[in-house]
Amino acid sequence: MSIAAELKGRISLTEAVFALVGYIIGGSIFILPGALAGQVGPGVFVAYLLAAIVALFICVASAQIGSAFPMSGGTYVAVSSVISPFWGFMVVWMGVLVIFTSTSALAYGLVDYLTPWIPALGRHRFIGAVTSIVVFTGVNLLGIRTAVWAQIVMVVAFMAVLVVFGVGGLLYSRGANFTPLFPLGIMAVLQTAIPAFYSYSGFSAIVTFGGEIVNPRRNIPLVLGISLPLITAVYTLVTLAMPGVVNWRDLAAGEATLSRVSSVFLPAGVGVFIGVAAVCAIATSINGLLLTKSRDVFSLALDRVFPVALSRMGPFGEPRGALLAMCGVAIFGVSLRRSFVQYASMAVLCVMVIHVLQGVVILLLPRRMPAHYQAAEYRLSRPARVFWGIGLILVASVFIVSGVASERVGGVVYLAACGLGALWYGFRRGQLRRDGVRIEQLLLDHAARVIEPPEGRAAR
Repeated sequence: MSIAAELKGRISLTEAVFALVGYIIGGSIFILPGALAGQVGPGVFVAYLLAAIVALFICVASAQIGSAFPMSGGTYVAVSSVISPFWGFMVVWMGVLVIFTSTSALAYGLVDYLTPWIPALGRHRFIGAVTSIVVFTGVNLLGIRTAVWAQIVMVVAFMAVLVVFGVGGLLYSRGANFTPLFPLGIMAVLQTAIPAFYSYSGFSAIVTFGGEIVNPRRNIPLVLGISLPLITAVYTLVTLAMPGVVNWRDLAAGEATLSRVSSVFLPAGVGVFIGVAAVCAIATSINGLLLTKSRDVFSLALDRVFPVALSRMGPFGEPRGALLAMCGVAIFGVSLRRSFVQYASMAVLCVMVIHVLQGVVILLLPRRMPAHYQAAEYRLSRPARVFWGIGLILVASVFIVSGVASERVGGVVYLAACGLGALWYGFRRGQLRRDGVRIEQLLLDHAARVIEPPEGRAAR
C-alpha cells in the first residue's frame, strides 16, 4: 500500500448520479410512506414535497462547496478553512458517528428483509449484519469504480420497481380516497415533513468524494441538480399511489409496506420483487456510507489529525486504511445491538450539525477563501448566499432541537460522543504543536491544492 496526496477523478457524471441516488434512497421509502399516510391522510405526498424543499437547501449549499472544494473530504476542508480546523474535524467525527449508527441500523434492516428467504438469519442477526458490512467493505476495497457499478446495478433494480409500483398504483387509484386531502389538518402535514425528510438525507455526500469525479467543479452541481428532481419524482409517485390504492384509514390500521399495498393491484407473487428491491435499496445505502465516509477519514489522515496509516491506499486507488477503519467502526456499532430508533436519532443529529456548518460556510466563503470562491464554476450571489445559508442553518437547527427533545437518551449519548471527539482533537493538536506543526497551516495547505486560477479555466 502507498500513501497518496489526493484521490483522483475516475467516475463520470452518470456514475456519480447513480452513486448518490443509491446512497440516498434506502429501505425507508418501502416502509415509511404508508405509515405516515396513516398519520396525516392522503395528502402525505405534500409532506414529502415539503421535505424536498429542505433537501433543496442542502443541495444548493453542497453545490457551492463542492464546486469550490472539489476534493476528497470537500466539506471537511471547506469547514476547516472557512470556519476553523476544530469544526472541520467535527464534520469528519460526525461522519464516523454516522457510520457507527446508520450503518448498524441498515445492516440489521438488511438482515430482517433477507430472513424470509434465509430463515437462519433470524437466529443469527448479529452475524448476518456483520457479514453485510464486511461484504460491502470488500466491494469498496476493489476500487471506487467497482463500488459505483455495484450501486448502478442495484439502483436500476429498485428504481424500476418503485416506478412500476407508482405508475401502476396511480392508474388503479380511486379519486374518493383523496377526499378530504388533509383530514387531520395542515399542521399534521407540517409535522410529518420531519420524518419524511429521513428519506432525503444524504445529498451532501457527493462533496465527500468530489475529487474522484471527473471535472468536479462542473459535475458536482450537475449531479445534485439531476438527483434531487429524480428522487423527488419517484417519492411523489409512491406517496400518491399508496393512499390512492388503500384508504389512509386502512393504512393507519395495518402494516402499510409497499409489498402489502402492491398485492391489491399487482399479480400475486410480485411482493417478492419488491422485497428484492428493498434489499437493493438498503444495500446501496450501506455501500454508499462506506464509500463516502471513508473519504472524509482519508482526508483527515492526510492532514495528520488521524493516524497517517488511515491515508494509505490500496492497489485499486482506494483509501484502504480508511475503509478498513470504517468497517471496524460499523461492526462495533452493530455489536451494541441498539434499536433502529436509537441509531436513527443519533444519526440525524450528526447530519444536521454538518448542515449548520455548511450554511455558515456559504455565508463566509467569498470573504474567507476568495480564491476558491472565484475558481468555482458554480457561484452564488451575495443575496442567494444569505437566503440559502441562513435558511439551511435555521432548518437544520429546528431538526436538532426536535431530535434532542424527542430522544433525550440519544441526545446525551450524542453529546458524550462529541466530547470524546473534542478530546482527541485537543490531544492531537498538542502533539503536532510539540513537533512544530500547526493544524491551521496543514488545512490551508490542503485546501490550496485544489485552487485553479480563473484565467487558467478560461484558457482551456
